[in-house]
Parts: sequence; structure tokens; C-alpha cells
Amino acid sequence: NASTDGSLALAEQLARAHPNIRVISYPDNQGIICSLNRCYAEVRGDYAVLLCADDRLVPGALSRSVAFLEAHRRVGMVYGPALDFGSIETVDQSRLSGPPRAPLIYDGVSWIDARCRSGKNPIRAPEAMVRASTIAEVGGRLDPRSPHTSDLNMWLRLASKGDVAFLPGPPIALYR
Repeated sequence: NASTDGSLALAEQLARAHPNIRVISYPDNQGIICSLNRCYAEVRGDYAVLLCADDRLVPGALSRSVAFLEAHRRVGMVYGPALDFGSIETVDQSRLSGPPRAPLIYDGVSWIDARCRSGKNPIRAPEAMVRASTIAEVGGRLDPRSPHTSDLNMWLRLASKGDVAFLPGPPIALYR
């Protein structure tokens, strides 16, 4: 998306080292929603996580989420805690580990009802993993007409197609 922070060069370096990484870039800034929609359109595997260049996943987060989705076929989306951080050097490493606790599984309608009653979006993005089939089922596009709530709209649509699970315990992601 025409980033000037060196993320394209880093992505290209990673792609050279790992053949399963594909780099897609824009020569000019198309905006975050356009970029995220392109990400959804490019999903080729069974699961997807939206991870922006300034966010981080905690070691083991992907395998934890995949294992959960593999074991719970009715769950279309799983997420866990995300910690806010300013720089990776300031993260208290002791907060990144610990025993997982019992997952909370909500039927999609109940999860939607709770979101509508609270008026809060519990997911920022990097802490959520979604089944690619569920993304395809809801059309896989964020609505650019709602730039401040397009992600919540997507989470609600995903929840309309399957159960939603929360994995309490150690964080899944670091969000900046």
C-alpha cells in the first residue's frame, strides 16, 4: 500500500526465504479497507489472519488457533486477548505466556446479540483467525462506506454463519 516504512522490502525478503509467502503491493496508497479486502481476496489456505505490519503475533498463537478450529468445525472465527504495545522492547515478556484456560464458545446469534447490546467491538484484527470458507460465505469484503466500523460489520457477518470462540489465557497478539 505504498508504505514508506520498509515493510515492503522486509516482506520481499521473507518471500525469498519462504516460498509460501506471496507479496502483493500497491504503487500508491489505496487505503486500509482496499488493502484488507485484497487480503481477503488472496486467501488460499483454510484459515486467515489479518496482520498489519505494526502488529505482532505471540509465538504459538497460530498453532493454538488452528488446533482449536480443527477440533471445533462449527466455529467459524476464533480470537483471544490482544495486548496494546508501543514498541516490542517495552512488552513485559512475562505477560506473553501462561497456561491456556477453557475456551468460551458462543453460538453466532448470541455473540452478535452481545456485541449489539454492548456497542463494543472486542476484536481489533490480529487476534482473530477465520475460516476461509466462512469469509467466502459472507462475501469477504469490508464496506468502505463504513470506515470506522467495517471490521465490526465483518465480524458480525462471520458470526451469522457459525459459532465464535474466545481463547482466554495468554495473548494471541500484540496490537499497536
